[in-house]
Amino acid sequence: PDSRWITFSRLADHGMNAVYVWSREDRQTRLVSAPLFNAYSPAFSVDGQHLFFLSDRQFAPQIGSFEWNYVADRETGIFALALTDEAANPFGPRNDEVAASDESGDEDGKDSDEDGDDDDEEDGDDDESEAAKEVVRVEIDFDGIAERVIRVPVEADNIAGVMPLDGQVLYATTGPFYYGREADVQTKLHALDVKTREGKMLIDGIEQAVASADGKYVVVRKNGSLHRIELSKPEEPKQISTDNLIVYRAPATEWTVVFDEVWRRFRDYFYVPNMHGYD
Repeated sequence: PDSRWITFSRLADHGMNAVYVWSREDRQTRLVSAPLFNAYSPAFSVDGQHLFFLSDRQFAPQIGSFEWNYVADRETGIFALALTDEAANPFGPRNDEVAASDESGDEDGKDSDEDGDDDDEEDGDDDESEAAKEVVRVEIDFDGIAERVIRVPVEADNIAGVMPLDGQVLYATTGPFYYGREADVQTKLHALDVKTREGKMLIDGIEQAVASADGKYVVVRKNGSLHRIELSKPEEPKQISTDNLIVYRAPATEWTVVFDEVWRRFRDYFYVPNMHGYD
């Protein structure tokens, strides 16, 4: 959020994916996820207080019909790291007690005239309050950060991505992977309301999704075309026309790049140094 950090996941020394954070100021890369679980797809929250990510931590295996053996499925959950000790848990326990009120029905004890005067004064300062909003600055306390993990109240599933926005968390669920045939479940895009902690499905049958910078829209690819969803009224997706888009390509140049990249992979990663004698 303040362009001073980059977060990513990669294969760690312990053999599973792990979440890292790179600092622009000291040029250091630090591991932030626990080494006991597969962790990936990190994304900063809008306010810079948390780092959301996916992790495979649900172990409730199926039993195969033919081989009578275990197979893991729907094992992925959504988690968030509190970047500092002061960062609140947005999904922590809530106080369900009703606040006391006086005879007039006003909870803070003020009479209606005083409330009206205060409201009038505040209304005149709306522009100033907007301008005085604090600029987001991400501070990270790396000491013990892996222990400050928060589970987002979403049931474990085959979750493919997470996008934390202002007031809600978007995530995609997919079907299980099969050899030889497609999954029997379409990829769906969901939204979890942080305040109410209620989730809803926005659209199904998608292939990709990306949110707008202001967090008000999300663009999805479905059936080979693009659709824009306004998150305040997701039931009305609008197709995006690409008729006026033109791409200039040079196939011969692309083929040269593809050939070189494939050759470098064999040269650097083939399991036998002499490549079985092939040139």
